[in-house]
Formats: sequence, structure tokens, C-alpha cells
Amino acid sequence: MNYRIKEIYFTQQGEGKNTGKDFVFVRFAGCNLWSGKEKHRASAICKFCDTDFYGTDGVNGGIYETKDLVTKIKSLWISKDSEIRVVLTGGEPLLQVDDSLITALKKANIYIAIET
Repeated sequence: MNYRIKEIYFTQQGEGKNTGKDFVFVRFAGCNLWSGKEKHRASAICKFCDTDFYGTDGVNGGIYETKDLVTKIKSLWISKDSEIRVVLTGGEPLLQVDDSLITALKKANIYIAIET
């Protein structure tokens, strides 16, 4: 499967139980509750999203195959921590995340968090 990715970047988690920990964020493009275009916000089911998830034009954005996405995540890991951690977010990541990706991330010993 190919994954449409808005952006991928290294940062620290800012909320939840992993606050302050290093992560690579993978922001998947697209959502089923809003197009991501401001002109559609008023008629959207979800009007409060503050995330730009439209398109694949962000930093490290593009269309990735499973193997290439895992490789990109590993290449962006600059933490002193030995455990690589990833947040799969969006838009709505569960429109694209599948068994193939989860299996590949686990096989690479990457800790997975999902924000939906």
C-alpha cells in the first residue's frame, strides 16, 4: 500500500503520557470529517481541527511505500534515546494505517503511538 503523508518530522511530544519524550511525527494526509480546506470548514462535521493535513507538500511529505516510510522514520531519529518512537497522526491516520505498516514498525522495534 502507498501512504499519503503530509509531513514527517522529529519533535517532542507535547501532550498525554509521553509529554516531553522525543518522537518522530508522521502526519497522514486526509480526513473523513473535513476536507482540510478553510472554505469547507463551516459545513464540516469536525470544525475545530487546527492541523494542516491537506495534501502531501509538507516537510518530508509525499507518497511512501511501507519500507520507505519505516526507513524515513529511522533516518529522522536524532534522539540520544535508543528506542525509536513514532506518532501516527493526521488528519485521520486510521484511514491509511494498516497491518503492513504496524507489522513493519514493530519488526523495526519502533514504539508506536496513534493520535486519531
